[in-house]
Amino acid sequence: MLETQNQSTSLVTAQIDMTHNTNDIKNLTFYASVLITVESSAALIINLYLLNCSRYLRHPAGINVQLCVSLMVADAACAVFYMTSNFINVIIPTILHQDDIVSHCISLLVECLKIATFFASVFTLLALALNHYIGIVHPLYSSSITHKAVRTAITFAYILPFVFFIGLYSIVPGGFRNDVAFGFFSMKGCAGGNIMRKFSVRLITVIPFIAFVIIIVSLYVHIVIHMRMLEKNPLIQSGITYQRRRGSNRRLLITILLLAGSAVFGWLPTLLSYVVFCNRCPVRLQGYPLMCLLILCQIINVLKLILDGFVYATRLIEIRFAIWRFHTSFKSYFPGQTEKATHVPVKFEKYLRSTNDISAVAQKRRKTSIRRTRSVDSRNYSPDDGDSQTDFRYQIPAPLKI
Repeated sequence: MLETQNQSTSLVTAQIDMTHNTNDIKNLTFYASVLITVESSAALIINLYLLNCSRYLRHPAGINVQLCVSLMVADAACAVFYMTSNFINVIIPTILHQDDIVSHCISLLVECLKIATFFASVFTLLALALNHYIGIVHPLYSSSITHKAVRTAITFAYILPFVFFIGLYSIVPGGFRNDVAFGFFSMKGCAGGNIMRKFSVRLITVIPFIAFVIIIVSLYVHIVIHMRMLEKNPLIQSGITYQRRRGSNRRLLITILLLAGSAVFGWLPTLLSYVVFCNRCPVRLQGYPLMCLLILCQIINVLKLILDGFVYATRLIEIRFAIWRFHTSFKSYFPGQTEKATHVPVKFEKYLRSTNDISAVAQKRRKTSIRRTRSVDSRNYSPDDGDSQTDFRYQIPAPLKI
């Protein structure tokens, strides 16, 4: 995952007993790369399909939905970098019987961007956990999490990892500053770069990820403890509003736990193998077992990108409704399907009622604010002001028609 295929192949080949045939290792690497590329293609198609369906989300989209859409983008980008890495480092060179088809700087850049997308996903999961934590444990402060703050957090979740890892690969010896420094358009660019094999770089990559995972797990453990304490309070349990909110919080908690769990079980084996099995690592696994372990970890990693899509499509009512709207919109292009498309399934009626109620409350607040503003303007208006009189008009947006 975190190495170019050529580097990982050479690293593993150096650790494998010389009695093994090198051609067998190359063939195994080639077929494994093809399998991972096919798996990455499936992950890319699923996430692009969900991103296309997200255009049909009801507006304004909730904070959790915005963060989940950001996760889809990160998963799709990760799948693209996986496919690119396998194509330029293993598949195409093997087919053309060449050692390299691009500069080693480009291979390092692809791996750098791949790692950055992993951390973008982790930061987004951390933002989801914090939003859920504040909404349940400290609901009085939930109003401080605005849509503008979420958009800013999503932007930094992508920018910071990219800047950090590109800077790391530019500063540490064996990266972009190796022989023919920054030679992205030269076949000898960054020749001999071994930054991926440096144990210190591996630790810098793995330790922050593990730290963020521990923080996310701690937040959800505290959420579960807090919800258990509320369930023991008979005064709080008696409220109908609390019963509805508790059910909604539980569904959302399970959804985000599934996403966080897929991240832990999808990434942790690869990251642990990254710092446990190598020349300077505590365990020096050699031979075909090491090769098979690395391949299995990457397959699990890409499988996580696919499972996330099914979590979105089955657990989030907003995404499910957006998928239904996309399907009905697509069917409307065919004769005889228009009437069927206008019928809303029963499973979405409760969701539509709740969102319409929220929209009605928001519109009522806007109307009240407009009346107050007009009242103040009429009291402060003087005929001598002349141009100070303005035509204050406000058009309330109509609710989205289904």
